[in-house]
Amino acid sequence: MTEFDVVYVTTDRCHFCERGRAVLADLADRHPLRIREVELASPEGFTIASRWQVPYPPIVLVDEELAGYGRLSERSLDRFLATRTVTMSGRRP
Repeated sequence: MTEFDVVYVTTDRCHFCERGRAVLADLADRHPLRIREVELASPEGFTIASRWQVPYPPIVLVDEELAGYGRLSERSLDRFLATRTVTMSGRRP
């Protein structure tokens, strides 16, 4: 199974970001995730936030596609990843 490239854009003192880390850790138990964390204040973080016009962190990109931001829903991200798994494999997981 192919890994998903996840970019997780965060900032300091962000309670949504802390919760999001736990959500991604739980999802990594069910999906093959390669997670890379990026600081919002970095040039890459600023570019991502601007490109996707996201008002606040955290921001989750999966394979360069916006998967969520702000208060992350584990259920929504799980469905997003499951749908991508179906698309990649041509069958249901």
